[in-house]
Amino acid sequence: MAANVDPRWISSGLCEASIEKARVELNETPERRVESLAALREKIRDHSVENTEFTLVKDTDVFLIAFLRARKYDVDRAFKLLLNYHVFRVKHADVVVGTTIDTVRPILEKCVTNVFGDRDSQGRRMIMFRPAQLDTGSSMQDALRTLIYMLDRLIEDEETQVNGFVVVQNFAEMTMTKILWFDRSRTSVAMEL
Repeated sequence: MAANVDPRWISSGLCEASIEKARVELNETPERRVESLAALREKIRDHSVENTEFTLVKDTDVFLIAFLRARKYDVDRAFKLLLNYHVFRVKHADVVVGTTIDTVRPILEKCVTNVFGDRDSQGRRMIMFRPAQLDTGSSMQDALRTLIYMLDRLIEDEETQVNGFVVVQNFAEMTMTKILWFDRSRTSVAMEL
């Protein structure tokens, strides 16, 4: 199967500097990507046969490579991370399931959570989280759903897979009333992200 995958297609979306950074910091080469992707897919197949309730959210190369890059192409560790991703989504299905751009738009329009257009000096995406922007018509669950939606989109971006992202939490204008209004159980979900 690995021979049928064009390594140039997998790496599309990376600038030259990020290709070099991936090579140096993640030990990434076109050959290693192909071999590791095939090995990860094999682990997924084996696990799916044994655990019929396990279903991949996505089965694209870019999605799976995100887990390989996050663990510097250690296939076993990437697979464990993928399993943890799955467990989180099952455990918190009430926050994750049914999340679409339409369900998160109200929070995005309030600028509670947003992604800056430019990257920082190290190529990382910058995410701003401003919980004080939430009003009583929204919930912490709405904010979490939006953050999860954004993170799911960001891990599909190859530049972000290599360079990462930074979450800036701005608590300006937070009042004790707002803090008490937050659902503590949802706050703990945010800590699991």
